[in-house]
Amino acid sequence: MAPGPASAPAGNLVPVWLDRLASVGWRLLATAALALVLWTIAAVLASVTASILVSLLAAAVLAPLVQALRVRGRSDAIAAAIGLSVGVVVLVLVVAALVVAIAPSVRDIVLAIEAGIATLRDGLAGVGAPGWIGDALTAVEDSVRELIAVNPAALGETAITVGTVAVLAFFLTYFLLQDGDRGWAWGMRLMAPWKAATLTESARRAMHRVSGYVGRTAVLAAVDAMVAGVLLVVLGVPYALALTAVTFLAGFVPYVGGITVTAALGLVILALAGPYAALLTIGVLALTAALAPRTLARTALGDEADANPVIVMLAIPVAAALFGVLGLVIALPVTVFLLTAARSIVMVLGLGPIDEPSATRVAWGVPIWLDRLAQWSWRALVVGGVVWVGIQIIVLVPAVMVPVVLAIVIAATILPIVEWRIRAGWSRTLAVASVTAGSVVLVVIAFAAAIAWTVRPMREVMVASLDGARDLQLGWLEDAVAEIGRSLTINLGGLLGGLLVLALSVTLWMLLVFFFLRDGPRAWDRLTAGLDGPRRDRLDRAGERALDVLSGYMRGTALVSLFGAVTSWLIMAVLGLPLAVPIGVLSFFGGFIPYIGSFVSTVLAFLVAVALGTTTDVVIMAVYTVVFNLVQGSGVAPIVYGKALSLHPAVVLLAVPIGGAVAGILGMFLVVPIVAIISATWRLVIEIIESDEADARGEARESDEAGTPGGTALAESSAT
Repeated sequence: MAPGPASAPAGNLVPVWLDRLASVGWRLLATAALALVLWTIAAVLASVTASILVSLLAAAVLAPLVQALRVRGRSDAIAAAIGLSVGVVVLVLVVAALVVAIAPSVRDIVLAIEAGIATLRDGLAGVGAPGWIGDALTAVEDSVRELIAVNPAALGETAITVGTVAVLAFFLTYFLLQDGDRGWAWGMRLMAPWKAATLTESARRAMHRVSGYVGRTAVLAAVDAMVAGVLLVVLGVPYALALTAVTFLAGFVPYVGGITVTAALGLVILALAGPYAALLTIGVLALTAALAPRTLARTALGDEADANPVIVMLAIPVAAALFGVLGLVIALPVTVFLLTAARSIVMVLGLGPIDEPSATRVAWGVPIWLDRLAQWSWRALVVGGVVWVGIQIIVLVPAVMVPVVLAIVIAATILPIVEWRIRAGWSRTLAVASVTAGSVVLVVIAFAAAIAWTVRPMREVMVASLDGARDLQLGWLEDAVAEIGRSLTINLGGLLGGLLVLALSVTLWMLLVFFFLRDGPRAWDRLTAGLDGPRRDRLDRAGERALDVLSGYMRGTALVSLFGAVTSWLIMAVLGLPLAVPIGVLSFFGGFIPYIGSFVSTVLAFLVAVALGTTTDVVIMAVYTVVFNLVQGSGVAPIVYGKALSLHPAVVLLAVPIGGAVAGILGMFLVVPIVAIISATWRLVIEIIESDEADARGEARESDEAGTPGGTALAESSAT
C-alpha cells in the first residue's frame, strides 16, 4: 500500500482538512520526486537525451516524405534511407552556407557590437542617465567580448559531445523512420485498445504539430532574414550577408532569438550608420515580428505552436541548462510535443474502471489521474533505487565485480564448446579445464599481438590523424582527435606498465571461468531447490535464455568487429596507405563498442588518408567512411544483433552511451548483453513474481465454483 490514509481520517487527533491535504501532498511529492529523478538522469545522460530529442524532431519533419515514398512502393528501409539522405543533404548545405556567410565576419561583428554599446553608453551618460544603466551596458560588453575568447579544452569537449549527438541522432532518425510505427505498436500492445488508440492519436497529433512548427519557424526566420537583409543593403551597412545569416539562425530560437538579434543589429547599425538608422531597423524588425505570424496564420501552416508563452519562456532556460545552444533551438518543439502528449496521458489516467477507494479520494479533491500517477511514481522510485544500488555495487567495488562479470560473459561464450566436448565423452572437469586453458591462451596471444601491432604505431596514427584534422582546418576536429589520442595513449601505456596486474587479472578470470563452468550447474540447482515446480521451470528457462544471449552477443560482436577490421585494413592496403595494420586492429577492438567504436576508428583512418594520402585517397576514404558506417549501422549490426540478441539496433545504439556514462569503457561493453538479458527474460521473471497472485486467483476461483449450485458437486468430482 502507498503511504498515507486511503479513506477515513486517522481518528480525532488529525483534522479532516489536514488529512485531506496530506492525501494530496504525498501524491504530489511522489510525482515530483520521480520527475526530479528523471531530470537528473536526463542531465547526466545529456548526450543521449539530446540525441533522442533531435532524432524525434528530424523524424517528425521527414515523416511526410518517407510516407509518400512508401505510398509509391518503396520499401520501409529504402524510403527511410532516401528521406534521411535528403534531410542530411539539406542540413549540410544550409549549415555550410551559414558558416561561409558568418565565419569570416564574426570578430568584426562582435567589435561592431562593442562599439555600438560604447556609443549608446556615452549617449546615455550625456543625457544624464543613471549610472547603473552604464554599468549594465558594461557588463553586456564584457559578455560579448567573451564570445570571441576560445577555450581549446572546452572546444574539444564540445566537439566530442556534438559528434556523439550527431552520430546517435543520425542512426536513431533512420530507425525511427524505418520502424517507428512498428515500435510504437509493439509498445502499445499490452494496453487496453481504447488507451492505445488515445495515446496513438495523441502521438500522431504531436508529431504533426512539431512538423508544422518547424516549417512555420523556417518561413518566419526566412522572412525576418530577408527584411533585415534588405534594410542592411539599403542602409549600406557592412557585413550585410553575415548579419542576415545571423538573423535567420536566431529565428529558430523562440522569443529570445528575435529580441537578441534585433538588439544586436540595432547596436551594429548604431555604430556603423548612426542612431536614426538603428531606430528604423529596430522598428521595422519589430513590426515584421508582429505581422508575419498573423499573416502566416491564414495559410496552411497556421499557428502550429499553440503553447502558452509563459510555458515556453520557462522551457527555454530549462532546455538551455540541459543542452546548451541546442536546447534553445529544440525548446519550443519539444514543449509542443510534451504538452500535446501530456493531455492524452492525463485523460488515459483519469478514465477507465475506478475502484471504491479511488472514488473516495476523488471526493476529497484528489483527481484520479494524480492518484494513479502517484501510485506509479513511488513504486518506480523504489524499483529504481534497487537498480541504482546494484549499479553502485558494481561501480564502487570494481576489483571484485568486474572480474566476476567478465568471467560470467566468457563462461557463457565458451559453454557450447564445453558441452560439445562432454557429449564427445570427456569428463566435465577435463572439458572445462581444457577449453578454459585454450581460451585463455587465445586471448593472451590476441592481446599480445594487438599490443605489438598497435602500441608503437599508435603515436604515428594519432600524429597523422592530427595532421589530417589540421589540413582540413577544423579546429574542433583537431581537439576531438587529441582527446581521443590522450585516452588511447593512457590506456595502452597503463596496459604495458601494469603487466603484473594484467597477469593477476587473467589468472583470476581463468579460475572464475573454470569454477563457473564446472560447478555452475550444481550451484544453480542448490539455489533453486526451494522453489516449486512451475517457478523452478520458469527460472531455469530464464537462466538458459540469459546464457544464450551472452554467448550470442560475444559471437555476434566478434563478427561485427572482424568485419570492421578486415574492411578497414583492406581498403587502406589497396590504396597503399601506411598504418593499415594498427588501424585494422583498432577497428577490431573498437567494434566491441557498437556503432561508436567503429565510427571513431573509420574517422581516424580517413584523417590518416588526409595527412598522408593523395587527393584520390582522401575522396575514396571519405566515401568508405560514410558507406561503411551506413552499411554496418543499418545492415550488418542490425542483422547480427537482431539474430543474436533479439534487440532492435536502436536499443543497442542508446544502450552504449548510457553504459559509458555509468561505468566507462567496461560499461559500454557490458551494457548491451545486460539489456539483452533483461529483454529476453523479463516476461519469465514477471511470471515468477506474479505466480503467488495467479495461484491465489485460481484458488479463489475454485472456491467460488465450489460454493455455487453445482459447484460443490464439481469440486467433489474433481477431488474424487
